[in-house]
Amino acid sequence: MPKKFQFPFEKLRRIRRFKTKEAQRRLGESYGKLYLREEWLQNLKESAAIEQENLERLISGGKVDKGKTDVIVRTLEVNDSEQKTCIAEIKEIEVEIEERRVELQEAVKEEEKFNKYREKMYENYKKVTNRKEMKIIDETASRLSFEWEGKNV
Repeated sequence: MPKKFQFPFEKLRRIRRFKTKEAQRRLGESYGKLYLREEWLQNLKESAAIEQENLERLISGGKVDKGKTDVIVRTLEVNDSEQKTCIAEIKEIEVEIEERRVELQEAVKEEEKFNKYREKMYENYKKVTNRKEMKIIDETASRLSFEWEGKNV
């Protein structure tokens, strides 16, 4: 019975696979943060549009209430500030995503290297095993043919 194939770097291969999965998880986490920030930015823009409409309606009404307009203007200023902050955070997250994408690509390359090396080692193992089996078969066949020749003579 031939010895079972064992890859000497199997634990390292598993670690590489874990690193790949971890990089995928981190990239997904970054995409999730980006999605939330973009959604928040969209909500801020919608809120600003509503406040702008309210301000226009208030101004076009004839009699202007200074207190209400000041509140709306302050709300719009705060909203604008929050939008700028959100845009800056989105840019940071996009940089983070690119870094994590590079990490993932490197992890995938490392894993592929180990997988290719494993396949190469397995092919070598099969060749050696086949040679040994062929040698045993040839020896057995030659012994049998020698025995058959001896009986016929």
